[in-house]
Amino acid sequence: MIEQTDNFESNFDYDNITFEHKEAIKEVITILKDCESKGVPLNMIIPMLRVKFGVEDIPEMSLDESEMIKLARQFQEKTGQSIGETIQGYSLRGENYKVPHISFSSDLDTLEEFLKFVKENKND
Repeated sequence: MIEQTDNFESNFDYDNITFEHKEAIKEVITILKDCESKGVPLNMIIPMLRVKFGVEDIPEMSLDESEMIKLARQFQEKTGQSIGETIQGYSLRGENYKVPHISFSSDLDTLEEFLKFVKENKND
């Protein structure tokens, strides 16, 4: 176990590696191989790994800042129909800002109604 006191952090305890540690390392290796095959530079991989594994918290864009999310919520309030939103992951903007990658889902007829709603309310 890594202990941290004041500004001192002890070495990793390699004698007590758990199954979860091994799974995390396998994931890091997979990510590194994938990034290498795509030519992603190391200075872009390191911040992504820090965020992905919770080593470093990076501020993220609030869903409340998004005009798309605002319109979807207004649509639901007005019509009672929902455009489902799910955070699929995050894109990093530089090394210090995460932007959610959102998936929207609904029946096609509801999406058609949403499109009409957006066109009618584009100047609001």
